[in-house]
Amino acid sequence: MKNNIFIIALLMFCSATAQTYTSFPVEKSIENFSKNSIYYNVSETELLFEITIEKNIRHKGIFANSAYLLGLTNVPMADDTLYSIKNINLKSQMIAGKFYVLQTDGAVNVEKNMVGGLKRISVGKNNKAVNDNSKERKFSKHEKIKFSDDTTKFSMQSIPIYEKYFMSKGMLDATASLTPENAVERIKTLREEQIKILSDGLDGTYLNTTIDFMYKQLDEIINGYVAMFAGTEQKTEEKVLIRLSPKKPIIMEEDLILPLCTFSPTVGVVKITNPESGNVQIDYSTIVAKFHSYNTTKPLVENLKKQKNDAELQKKISKDGVGVYYAIPEKVAVSIEFGNINIEKVIDIIQFGVTTFTVSHKQNIEFDIHTGELISASN
Repeated sequence: MKNNIFIIALLMFCSATAQTYTSFPVEKSIENFSKNSIYYNVSETELLFEITIEKNIRHKGIFANSAYLLGLTNVPMADDTLYSIKNINLKSQMIAGKFYVLQTDGAVNVEKNMVGGLKRISVGKNNKAVNDNSKERKFSKHEKIKFSDDTTKFSMQSIPIYEKYFMSKGMLDATASLTPENAVERIKTLREEQIKILSDGLDGTYLNTTIDFMYKQLDEIINGYVAMFAGTEQKTEEKVLIRLSPKKPIIMEEDLILPLCTFSPTVGVVKITNPESGNVQIDYSTIVAKFHSYNTTKPLVENLKKQKNDAELQKKISKDGVGVYYAIPEKVAVSIEFGNINIEKVIDIIQFGVTTFTVSHKQNIEFDIHTGELISASN
């Protein structure tokens, strides 16, 4: 409410003195561009959905059909790969939106944020119009949102496949003459050796350390034989990044539903091309994001409609421009429900709100570096 009153007050204010800076839509940039003019944009909000998937690669053991000899059940009888979703993380960041041109008289300092939107305008005789896109800015940690590119992988748990690893280490006999029955007898013998090592009752730190090492070595060899029956598996994680810049529904009271991707335990995550087109079929395998707007900018929308119907005001804006264009974001609840995943987060989405302007041409103005919203203005 406080912001709304402040904005209306700005719109009512018009300086009678000479103009210091004037903004025009980018389509009018050629006729209104000068050496002191600067391009800027009213930024948009991009949502980043980072989906963490666990990938489980299972391999059949060469003696899988004889696993009953060791009392094993439910062992892999064929090689396969299964996927599961562990987590979905949601963050937001600013990206460049619609562009405008800011024409200055040279006695103004213009600072931009990291995506080319306005950060600060300072009026003064010693100021110069500058485009500081290349200047390094200092932002808080949550502004520096860093995600990896579309898909990254890293190993969680890696178990050697089949018996090849153990044979290369000299831990197994050649499989050509090794039968399931021989392997079972070999496992029994090794376990007896383990028991003997552990029950010798020898004292001394060095001896205890040596015995512990021998026990672990035998245990590793046994695991190699068991893997020939039980098979092996390798677990890895994949992180898939999906980017969306959702647009507000035409009917404000309706929720927006956008598909992110499809998922199945045997295929994993498959991205959807152009999810915002509205032509994507959604079924039980589709992960969707729901956007519920709180319509926090509704009073401003009514005010802007009146301005749009004011012929005299529109004629003046077309000829003389405005002070600056800026965005007022809207609070939106973004939620995802899929399987055991249930998340909801309230985010200020710029394009769900409105783009308005100041009439004054000589105020010192500062904008929010997260949303581009006007936060202060002074003469």
